[in-house]
Amino acid sequence: MKTLCRVVAVTCVCAIPASAVEKPLAFFVDLEPYGNRKLDDNQGRGFEGNSLGQLPRGKQTLGGIDFKIGPRLIQLGSKTLDTLPAHMEGIKVKQRISKLHILHATCFGGGPNEEGSEWRIDDGTEIGHYLVHYEDQSTERIPIVYGEDVCDWFYVDGEKEPAKAKVVWKGDNDFATSVDCHLRLYASTWTNPKPDRVVMRIDFVGRKDETHGAPFCLAMTADLAETDEAPAKDTKAGTARRRLGNSAAAPVIPFNGNAPPNWGRESINGSVYYIVPLR
Repeated sequence: MKTLCRVVAVTCVCAIPASAVEKPLAFFVDLEPYGNRKLDDNQGRGFEGNSLGQLPRGKQTLGGIDFKIGPRLIQLGSKTLDTLPAHMEGIKVKQRISKLHILHATCFGGGPNEEGSEWRIDDGTEIGHYLVHYEDQSTERIPIVYGEDVCDWFYVDGEKEPAKAKVVWKGDNDFATSVDCHLRLYASTWTNPKPDRVVMRIDFVGRKDETHGAPFCLAMTADLAETDEAPAKDTKAGTARRRLGNSAAAPVIPFNGNAPPNWGRESINGSVYYIVPLR
């Protein structure tokens, strides 16, 4: 089925109504500038052969969610990993989002850590959180609760899964095999209660001095909010029209396809348009 776009010769963009996109838009939050360990490094306490080398890289669909997995992850510290940071602040987003999907896990808690061991973590223990910062300076907190949002990345056969998050990847490494364990990662989905506000950044915060749990994050995917806030003043609408090159008077050509995440968005008189570079 064909949809229509307005072509603006002056600015070399075309404007496509948001309703023309069949699937909700999503984008990959770039974690690479904040990564402090390589996936191929020996994780946890650094035992030889204890890497995430089997995890596929690049764009991967895990548990029905598209993630972009880079060469690094963000590893927070704990009472055990005391040389690593307690938090990683300022992960850039700068988008209106409706949902946030997080690929993560934690070192320690379960797997080979049996009941009564030093590194065992009780279900219901908060081992960290994500702090979402909006453009209006308000915040929302996303708790990371052991047994609900994550479990140990090591697990033994028959060990239960987290109550809320989904197990989306399983694998092995040499060290895990040597202690009769396997590896797994989890995906959590958070629904944004303020989708009309721009999310500026996200902080990843652990509880380094309080728990042996050392959460780590490998990827974040954000669903863009389906509607933007309508402009409240004519001056704002006028600015948007100028940015679109007065597209109301532009010719119309056929267009097929889905909008990629790098297309811009504008709201004019309550209608949402995508700004599409033509060259």
